[in-house]
Amino acid sequence: AFTMALHRKLVASESNIKSVGCEPGYSVTPLQNTKHMTGSWLMKLDFMIPKQSAADGSLSAAMACFSPDAQSGDFYAPEKGMTGKPVKVVAGGVRRKTGRIDGTDKATCDPDQQKLVWEACEKALGIEFAV
Repeated sequence: AFTMALHRKLVASESNIKSVGCEPGYSVTPLQNTKHMTGSWLMKLDFMIPKQSAADGSLSAAMACFSPDAQSGDFYAPEKGMTGKPVKVVAGGVRRKTGRIDGTDKATCDPDQQKLVWEACEKALGIEFAV
């Protein structure tokens, strides 16, 4: 949502800077190795969730950074929600019909969520972002 809020502000200010977002899906990294999960029902559930390698998870970021088709307001994510090749799920700030089931892209495009996340980031950092 922050990326889309930034995109809208950049467009409004007629900036040529791009704001492009991405997510890795569920990638196997040490982030999942926490003490509170060890031996818990969460850890057991974790084995049932589809995952992809950390390298595959990084592909959405690579697409956002290097694709010649990437434009401001675009958002890349795994095509199957948690796994799969990266696809553009938001184009120019508008949600695309991709068949994804997790809905992250829906929340990303919600103006209320954008405002909420923008303000929360400003508050957490104690600064007002000037665009």
